[in-house]
Amino acid sequence: METRIFTFGYGQRCPFTGKNLLGYYATVIAPSHEQCTQVMNAMFDGAWATDYPSVEAAGGNEFELVEHARIVIPAEGGQLADDDVPDGRVIGRAPVDEPAGDTSS
Repeated sequence: METRIFTFGYGQRCPFTGKNLLGYYATVIAPSHEQCTQVMNAMFDGAWATDYPSVEAAGGNEFELVEHARIVIPAEGGQLADDDVPDGRVIGRAPVDEPAGDTSS
């Protein structure tokens, strides 16, 4: 599993809450770096600044960045290992190539 930290820049807002995301980051855990990026683009409409391999590499401590979201995409087979979600906070678990649920009503 690959963990990527995606930071936000000036004027970027959360499409779900409208919150200004300057000073925040999103953690994405997925089978590959490419899938992490795909998920981030889908969830935040491509509105993010840079991705990093860790909070430290993103300057998280230096700039006092705060985690806005944690998104976990399970490996093929749909199972998450306990260490995939170190603090238990999960925003999403839908596989990248499949819809999260039935949207017909």
